[in-house]
Amino acid sequence: MGAYVSTYECKRHYKIDFNCRYNFTLPRNETFIGDHLFGEVPEDGDVAGIGIVSMFVGVTCFALVLSILDLVWQLFLVLGWRHEPNEAEKREKLNRSCGAFDISRVFESVVVSCSDQQIFTGGAYAITLRFYKGCSVTAYHYNIIAKMLLLTCATHLLSVAVVRHYWRYPLLAGIRVAVITGVFVVTGLLLGNQNATNRIPFPSEVPPLKNPDSYLLMPAACFQASNSPFIRTFTTSFKDEEHAKKAFLEARPGNKIEGWNFYLLILFCYGAAILVEIGKKVVRINQRKQFFNMSQGLKSTFLSGKSGGLIRGLSRFAYGLYLAACVAISGVTIGFQVTQLFGLRRWARRSGWLETNEGGLSEEDDWSTFGQLVPMFLGLLTLFTFVENISQMCSRRSRRMGIGGYDDTESSNAGVPRPPYQPIPSMSFAPVRSNISPSHSSLPLDQRHSRTKLQSSRPIFSQRNSAASGAPLLGTPSSGLYTPSPPTASPLHPSNRHHSDASLYSSYFAMNADGASVPHQGSRQSIPRRAVGRNSSSDLGRLSKGSPRPQRRE
Repeated sequence: MGAYVSTYECKRHYKIDFNCRYNFTLPRNETFIGDHLFGEVPEDGDVAGIGIVSMFVGVTCFALVLSILDLVWQLFLVLGWRHEPNEAEKREKLNRSCGAFDISRVFESVVVSCSDQQIFTGGAYAITLRFYKGCSVTAYHYNIIAKMLLLTCATHLLSVAVVRHYWRYPLLAGIRVAVITGVFVVTGLLLGNQNATNRIPFPSEVPPLKNPDSYLLMPAACFQASNSPFIRTFTTSFKDEEHAKKAFLEARPGNKIEGWNFYLLILFCYGAAILVEIGKKVVRINQRKQFFNMSQGLKSTFLSGKSGGLIRGLSRFAYGLYLAACVAISGVTIGFQVTQLFGLRRWARRSGWLETNEGGLSEEDDWSTFGQLVPMFLGLLTLFTFVENISQMCSRRSRRMGIGGYDDTESSNAGVPRPPYQPIPSMSFAPVRSNISPSHSSLPLDQRHSRTKLQSSRPIFSQRNSAASGAPLLGTPSSGLYTPSPPTASPLHPSNRHHSDASLYSSYFAMNADGASVPHQGSRQSIPRRAVGRNSSSDLGRLSKGSPRPQRRE
């Protein structure tokens, strides 16, 4: 059963014959529309039921609220700690304030859950209308399904644009994008079918409450053609400036199609979101694999100094503006479609054309039917996801706080990666001086002959040198500290005036018998942590290849 069907297609291929006549001038008890008299039009609670519509609207609005909160929270993180001097203190303050409770991850996971839920529910309605009820659905229920699919598209746009870890698992993200793209295509087909060139245009607007007589309760196939006009409607919307204004401002690519302008905006934002995510993924892969070496040169050229800060600031502003635009377009679409959804239901209930029970209520007003309870309870899975993420974050926070209270040391170091060269907490370094003298090859030619009579260098960890200097051996229980001989100055060294600075580049591990680090007793001055600077790089170049390599203090 096709969604773009006509009376001819229904009679020829599906053997379904229906009446497209109407008469609103007869007395009320004789007024008819199609094959149904006044008050006998069959209702469809599985499509326009109060439970179904409320579930769709509730899930979409919940995703919109969480997306706005996540966007505001990210903006607060960017601007709230700008006065912090470095990234470590910023991270420490964030960990102290909220511990392991990642609010953004909770918001984004629930938004993805809302999108996943509407993938299946919206897809089910699209498949039913496309293959099974194309010849029997009324224009009223057709509009209800089209507007719910627009809500689904708005939720999908929020999930793709706002969620930062959407592409964390590429296979799952690819499946989601493929299914969502199919939902976008089906939604466009349903909206485009309302632009068929018939004698009576497809009714898509909400009639006034004072006018109970409308074409909305006629079969939707009476207003459609045998072929889908989607491509013609889409191309006409961009034919020229005049057609573009009508399509985007008035939603009139031909006939009046409520929601066509919002569909075009969401479609373009969805395409832009996919392109942005693909670009971000390529940049991350390039940073890890280094496929394009030219990008490093461009990065060092344009992203350094004041110009680099300006470019980064502009890029962040543009990305934030893009996110705000996606959320704003989704929010406006949701607002208009929700208003029209409940407006259509209100008109249908007050028109008197739908069948009612003895209490004056139709099946669409009874939420306790089986066809409505199942989707409503499935919608509660979103709340379960929300509670699950909050409980996980709270359990992580309680584990970090521990039994004895909040551990400031652990919380301050949480999230800060430990480099592979950093020692374990029970061991530390004690910088000392060492003997460094120029090698034979580093001297001028006229001084090499006399230099051979001198001692070239003495290794730091040599047992012979330790015994000659009277210092105990390193590593024995009774040794205490290893005290090397004082540095020997060489008058033949070409850079003798920098010899004392060059000796600062060598250090060794010093521990006492208990394993605790103590300052070196034989050195006259402790070496500061930042003793190794850029100005001393020339002294390192003059050292011999045979001399002990200095170890840079990180």
